[in-house]
Amino acid sequence: MNQTHCDEEARNASLAVLDSVLQSTRRSETLIADFSSGFARGWAWAVQKHFSTALDIALATRVTKGKKIASVMTSGSLFTFSKGDRLYDTPLAYSETWSESLKHITRSLEVVSATSCEIGFEGFVEAQLFEKKDGRLEKTNLFRGSQSQFVRGLILGF
Repeated sequence: MNQTHCDEEARNASLAVLDSVLQSTRRSETLIADFSSGFARGWAWAVQKHFSTALDIALATRVTKGKKIASVMTSGSLFTFSKGDRLYDTPLAYSETWSESLKHITRSLEVVSATSCEIGFEGFVEAQLFEKKDGRLEKTNLFRGSQSQFVRGLILGF
């Protein structure tokens, strides 16, 4: 099995969890992202593991027949990306120096305003997209949409 196929499987699994948590009030025991490499595997954007909280990945206690079973990691739909969050199109963007990072980046995005999801409210994200031109990151498009649309864009691309 090649890496591209594995990444496609990971991306499809992430989309399935996203769709599942958006249609249910129950948290999923299948996580929205595989962070085994430190980044969400198969996603269009290099989303670091430290965005787990923004992706509503959290510990939850499972109860069966009235008895506490265990605490397990789960995914929910209360996404909380916030102003100042910056993401890049490659894990190589997170090098030790900006000059080294810039060699690898072709696109980036920065959340310029956001409201968090709450029960019954999807939340909103406005993010500025940048593309590298002549060695510099220049503003291109502006994304405006719900937190869940933003997460879908991180998985599939904007």
